[in-house]
Amino acid sequence: MLYYSNSIRRVGDVDRGDTVMDYLELERKRGITITSAAISFPWKNHTVNVIDTPGHVDFTVEVERSVRVLDGAVTILDAYHHVQAQTTTVWNQATNYNVPRIIYVNKMDREGASFNGALASIENKFGTKTFPIQLPIGSSRSFSSIVDLLHMETIDWNDEDFGFDYTRSPVTGINQVRAQEARNALVEKIAEHDDKVMELCLSDVGLNVPAIELRKALRRISIGMKGVVVMCGSSLKNKGVQPVLDGIIDYLPSPIERPPVEGVDKSGQVSQIYPESEFELCALAFKVIHDHKKGMIVYLRVYSGCLTKGIKIFNTAVGKEERPIRICRVRADDYEDIDEVKVGDIAAAIGLKFTRTGDTLVGLKDKQIALKGIKIPEPVFFCSVVPESPAQEEALNTALTSLQSEDPSIKVHTNTETGQLLLSGMGELHLEIVQDRLLNHYKVKADIGKIYLAYRSTIMDTIKEDFRKTFTTSRQESVFLTLRLKRNSEPNNHFSIVVDLSQKTNGNKKAASDLTQAFTAGADDAFSNGIPSGFPFHDISVELLNMEYDKGTSIQTYRIAMVQGILQLAKKATPLVLEPVMDVEIICDDSHTRTVLSDLTGRRRGSISLLSQDKASKIIQAKIPLKELLGYSSELRSFTKGTGFFSMEFSSYEPTPLKVQDQILKEHGHFEYLSQTPEE
Repeated sequence: MLYYSNSIRRVGDVDRGDTVMDYLELERKRGITITSAAISFPWKNHTVNVIDTPGHVDFTVEVERSVRVLDGAVTILDAYHHVQAQTTTVWNQATNYNVPRIIYVNKMDREGASFNGALASIENKFGTKTFPIQLPIGSSRSFSSIVDLLHMETIDWNDEDFGFDYTRSPVTGINQVRAQEARNALVEKIAEHDDKVMELCLSDVGLNVPAIELRKALRRISIGMKGVVVMCGSSLKNKGVQPVLDGIIDYLPSPIERPPVEGVDKSGQVSQIYPESEFELCALAFKVIHDHKKGMIVYLRVYSGCLTKGIKIFNTAVGKEERPIRICRVRADDYEDIDEVKVGDIAAAIGLKFTRTGDTLVGLKDKQIALKGIKIPEPVFFCSVVPESPAQEEALNTALTSLQSEDPSIKVHTNTETGQLLLSGMGELHLEIVQDRLLNHYKVKADIGKIYLAYRSTIMDTIKEDFRKTFTTSRQESVFLTLRLKRNSEPNNHFSIVVDLSQKTNGNKKAASDLTQAFTAGADDAFSNGIPSGFPFHDISVELLNMEYDKGTSIQTYRIAMVQGILQLAKKATPLVLEPVMDVEIICDDSHTRTVLSDLTGRRRGSISLLSQDKASKIIQAKIPLKELLGYSSELRSFTKGTGFFSMEFSSYEPTPLKVQDQILKEHGHFEYLSQTPEE
């Protein structure tokens, strides 16, 4: 896209490690996209703002926060593999934010490529109508060009200049017959969803609807999300990219064509934010990065008004004023200074001190609107992080704070039982990348522990009990609490104070407030360090029913007592380990299906959800514990002779069988929680 828009002089190559958008050293080294990158370029009197996102499931937050600020999206499919599990995840993310899409079926030159198969897969798995406006001429090695069905023209690309030049000519021969049949089917399908085209079809025009009318109708269908326009090509062979750029202009909305976004004020009242320049500023921070020289760089999408360099703005999330020292147009890892950002644009602000991902920025302090934030999934892997020496501790904490502000899916907490600093992430690759950045980008000398699965814990029984303990500090401090623990039906922890603390403190409002904060903080600490084995609690409810107040007992002691009280009661409430379970999609040849199914339902404890056919391949959808998928990729390739592959995404946390729980506890060195009776 950048080459064809004259934004760069030569085409980048992933294998050479010189692509513009994959600018991190790690991305070029591994040949994958790790972080989303933004860039703007001109195309046919329009400015296109592009955000390139990762495809790996470990970096789903990068996709989520990018999709959140898009006006439209181009979904790229493999002509052989079609719609895969992670593609469905990203599609659903776009649907959640009402983002219109067009689809580009890439790799038409690959052996086994099928455009019709891709169309069927889109309709079956996305549940949307497809409107193919192109027809490939040939496939696999014979793929040579594309037919534009709207204009009934063949598009041929010049191989000598990386496809920069191309020609259009009338469709002839056998291709004309195929193209006319495909065009007629397309017109009929459009007529079913657009009244204007239906009127033309019922008139003397018949099925010979002019291309301009079809393009207008497809734009209405696409923006109204009644269906999706589909194109094809081979990016490797430099065929098909320019029509996709045209499709972005023709079938996806501009910022001013998007419906207003909703914001909520402090009172909970919903307000409509219209994409108008004359309105007050309203922008969303969707990405934060830390640069050694520039400091914190905040990526913003402006929904209304105008963001001007040096002018005070207000962050409604933290209730603080900010002032951008610089505003820049983003070009991957380069930044071009500009004076202002108008409605619909994406830019980077430098000089903001308090803004984080998901924060709303407004022009007026008294107009405190909060836009819908960004959903952060639950991390499923963790490892320990230990500074090499006490001198490195501050540097490590600073680096981890920066990494968390850049990537909200990274979680850091201290296990109160072991004192270990634990780093959690979305997957093994995600944590490997974080580790690499700690060591090489932030230059922190730290020992990184083995990567483990991020298990959770819960309790099976409801328990109500008194907790009384005397703590010896500089004096004897006694604490008495009555707590009730039970399991929630929803995957959220909850803490509530039933007892009247104001009455217990004889009307001392400050003491009551301090106790509330101490007990709440203590509950949060306990939730993060559950029973057994320090696995965080997943779905328990804690109620403080009664307590005795002694003004000589410190607030910190009450906090510690709450932690110990919850954990002590949890030990008696039949604690249980929960494991992450994944939605998995496996594609393999028919000849290997029985072996794959036997392996899944046998030693991998899988539950088959759906079994379907796609050409000569079987598609297996299943729920499988993540523990049983470690190393599965190489094993699957082995017993399918290299033909099988799979993708997965997090589904839920589920109870582990007792035998598996005992195995997990042994791995973590907690023999005291092993089951006393054999599993039935």
